[in-house]
Amino acid sequence: MQVRQVDGERERVLLVERGEDLVRALLDECLDQGIESALVQGCGRATSIVLEGGPAGKRAVAGPLELLHVTGKVDQKGRRLAPELRVVACREMDTGLEMLGGVLLEAPVESAMLRVSGHSPLSAARVAPAPGVGVKPWSAVAAASAELGEPPTGETGEMPRVGDVIDHPQFGQCAVVKLDDQHIRIRRREGRVVSLGLSVLHFSVKGQKSDGTRVFAVHVDPQR
Repeated sequence: MQVRQVDGERERVLLVERGEDLVRALLDECLDQGIESALVQGCGRATSIVLEGGPAGKRAVAGPLELLHVTGKVDQKGRRLAPELRVVACREMDTGLEMLGGVLLEAPVESAMLRVSGHSPLSAARVAPAPGVGVKPWSAVAAASAELGEPPTGETGEMPRVGDVIDHPQFGQCAVVKLDDQHIRIRRREGRVVSLGLSVLHFSVKGQKSDGTRVFAVHVDPQR
């Protein structure tokens, strides 16, 4: 998959390549970039699709198919990120052109393009606050994170493991490299390893990438 930045953090164009699943590629990109809400439009050509909707319910449709119009959104569903896409597609049959439509669940493609318009709400937290607005600077948050403490269980009851990814409001997406009762060690994208105290961190699962890697949202409580 190729990604082209169109308008800063707000708009991206995903070029989904042969053999990739369009729905899975979209979800992976949103998880990678910390995008928690987005509108999606696109088109392409698929080798097959899985649809949900209509009297037949869930059904697999053999291709090749032209994906004339893909539209929908990516949003939180419960505590996980989920794409909700609808498609209008067509394919050549012996009897002529067949039109299809419904909720798109799977779509391995020959090629496709998706325009994703959205941003991560964490992007605002990565910008230093203006003086006097009553928000603690990140230096204070980092200092609080360095203190020892007992790890919280988090609202989901799940904690990240080594190999998982956390989406930190200051550092962005980082890989978990070590975890004990009091600290979590994470590797930032530039390679630096940072140790954070678990006593001020709360975790919730955002989703899972196609390779099985879980992605956790991180909420920092500097008051603790």
